[in-house]
Amino acid sequence: MRRKVIDELDNDLEGKSTADLCRATNLLSALHLLREAWHNVTATTIQNCFKKGGFHINNSDLIPEDNDVVLPEGMTAEAFEE
Repeated sequence: MRRKVIDELDNDLEGKSTADLCRATNLLSALHLLREAWHNVTATTIQNCFKKGGFHINNSDLIPEDNDVVLPEGMTAEAFEE
């Protein structure tokens, strides 16, 4: 958002204020900015956040492979996959 406002101020020939430019941001443009920001987050960053938060995965905490999952009674494998 900060980068967008600075770019708009640099390119603005009408002399709008920073407050005017911030108010001009609508929900759609905010969602586009959010999407762009999220795509800049790497998997390593997310992993480091979980580690720093104290969420460590031990081998005993791993989710079992698909072939190790016990199907609920009366359910076919196809229904379970759906």
